[in-house]
Amino acid sequence: MRVNPFCLIICLMIVVLCSGTNAIGQSKNSCENINDLVIETSVEPSGNRFKLILKFDDTSLGEYAIVLNQQNSESVVSKNKQKGFDDLKPGQYTVYIVDKKGCSKQININIK
Repeated sequence: MRVNPFCLIICLMIVVLCSGTNAIGQSKNSCENINDLVIETSVEPSGNRFKLILKFDDTSLGEYAIVLNQQNSESVVSKNKQKGFDDLKPGQYTVYIVDKKGCSKQININIK
């Protein structure tokens, strides 16, 4: 059986963020902060590449990580509350915001 490296990274991030908490048993209601999160995205050209900028209010999230994934490419993980990614090629991207309770929000972005 072949394991998708992206899934392995996501699972590892959730385990790391949830360590020392009771996050595994969280109910759906305890994820309201991240479920209600409004995320604005913008893409800026940078030469022949692009910069993705995420805008959202993270005051109610506490600690969180942002995972950027492009199919057939390595995932990029940001745990320092950096809300931007540079040097991106055109393509389909998936962004996951994961808090320390194990709750996550997913957005899909197409950079043309």
